[in-house]
Formats: sequence, structure tokens, C-alpha cells
Amino acid sequence: MLCRSFGLSELFCSLFPFPSLFLSPRELDLRRRRREDARNTTESKVQEIKRKVKEAEDWQQTKASIMQKVVPFCVGLVMVSAAGIYYYRAAV
Repeated sequence: MLCRSFGLSELFCSLFPFPSLFLSPRELDLRRRRREDARNTTESKVQEIKRKVKEAEDWQQTKASIMQKVVPFCVGLVMVSAAGIYYYRAAV
């Protein structure tokens, strides 16, 4: 890299990066592409998280809707079963 051409250590270069004035156009392009790739990756991860959150919210709504229908049905079924058992026990 550029650090070696000036005889500097990698540690020094990582602590004090050279300004873009000393970089070649190729290195500037590579840095720009890396930054764009990192930005695109981050954006895609954010979109993925948003999508999963929306799916989770949709599932919670669907589950609540199902429970509103199933629980009263089960309560009614239990009541009818209990009444049937009571009726047939009294008849015997």
C-alpha cells in the first residue's frame, strides 16, 4: 500500500490514515466501491429486518383473529358436552 512506499508501519497508517490527496485514483475508486458495498449491505439488512418485523406483526394479528374465533367455539363445545353428559347421567 501507500504506507510501505513511504516507509511507514501499518499500525501508524491505520491510526493516521492518509488523506485522499495522496491516494491514486484507483485506490480512491476502490475505497468508494467498498463504501458503496458496505452501504448497500447495510441497507439490505435494514430492509430485511423491516420485512421480518412486518411479517411478525401480521402473524400476531392473524393469531389474535384466530383466537377470537376458536376460544368461544371451544367454550361452547365444552358447555354442550357438559350438558349432554349431565343429561345422560340423569337419565340412567
